[in-house]
Amino acid sequence: MEQSSSDSSWLRRVGRALKSFVLGGGSEPQSCAPLASNALALDRTIMAAERTLMAWVRTAISLISFGFTIFKFMQTMASAEKLQKFGLGDVRTLGMTMIGIGMVALVIAIIQHIGHMKRLGIHDRKHLYSLSVVFAGAFWLVGALAFVLVATD
Repeated sequence: MEQSSSDSSWLRRVGRALKSFVLGGGSEPQSCAPLASNALALDRTIMAAERTLMAWVRTAISLISFGFTIFKFMQTMASAEKLQKFGLGDVRTLGMTMIGIGMVALVIAIIQHIGHMKRLGIHDRKHLYSLSVVFAGAFWLVGALAFVLVATD
């Protein structure tokens, strides 16, 4: 019996030492544990929001590039007179629609991401306008260029 009580007290001392080491050696590790846990939960939530935004960016890039590619492919086929019965205006409309849907998806995703960050109580520029938001904006500009190219070609 004495052996098990000394083992359990030793385990408690080791557990407290590990907790103190992990939490930064504070004098009151019990009061620091919820703060560290909340900070980590907030970081995980921020990273989840970033992954969601990047998934939307990936989807929008696919729509934009596919719409542009369809139009250019059909334009090339029509100029080579291999495609007589299919009108180029229909293909232009299809390409512009796909590009437009991709651009709208990017705008909605950016607004949703920034709103989610603000609901989390994050108001610093580092998280509101992160690298994924910058890339989403850049790809929106690429989409706008593709839309103009398809519309004016």
